[in-house]
Amino acid sequence: MSELLSKLQNSQKVKLLLSLNNIVEKYPDQDTESLTKEALRHLLENASTSISDDEILQGLTKKIYLNKNINTFIKRKVEQSNSAKPKIKCRRRNKELSAQEKRALHIRRRRPEEVSYSDAITLWQHWCAYVERMEWHQDRDGFNAQLNRADMNGVLLNIIRAKNPSHVGMKGVVVMDRKCTFTIVTEKSGTKIIPKAGCVFEIFWTKPDEKKIQLFGKYFCIRPEERATRRVRLIMVPIL
Repeated sequence: MSELLSKLQNSQKVKLLLSLNNIVEKYPDQDTESLTKEALRHLLENASTSISDDEILQGLTKKIYLNKNINTFIKRKVEQSNSAKPKIKCRRRNKELSAQEKRALHIRRRRPEEVSYSDAITLWQHWCAYVERMEWHQDRDGFNAQLNRADMNGVLLNIIRAKNPSHVGMKGVVVMDRKCTFTIVTEKSGTKIIPKAGCVFEIFWTKPDEKKIQLFGKYFCIRPEERATRRVRLIMVPIL
């Protein structure tokens, strides 16, 4: 093997280094001995010279290299390939998953039109439990202020008055509360988007006396996150 290596010209040495570079990038997880054997075999096969694995291994144990720094060269290439790999960062606590992580975990937000009426009724039952846990004020002003700050997602409502006659009598569960609209899921008509302005709603929750409250939609034309902090207008004129 030493005779074969001694016959290599400088141009062949350069080819060996280039071949070794490609092999290191292709197989970054292999050890130095395997990479060097593969590079020698690749070069000698291209030169139409046959050499066995035993001869390659023997030459490696005797440290017969084309270049004195070839071992350092291999280690440096392996370190460069490892450093190029993306590092896994530790996530901070209470941080929302990124879009890429949600796709990897097959997590996505359900659209309102994908929610069935049975699921909406279950959501309404949770809303009823949420309302019953609230300590309601006995006076009118305190009660109105609490109702204004309550979460309307999951409320079961009935439209008793509306500018659009086709909306009157429609009953469903709110699955999305926006600034100017309620997205409700009805039992027969599926998902509907109802404008708040121009409508009077009737909401109910499960209690022994089946309480019902009327809401004037135009006074709820506020973003839900702002409604919890904005000052409530207590004097409401019931005008459509």
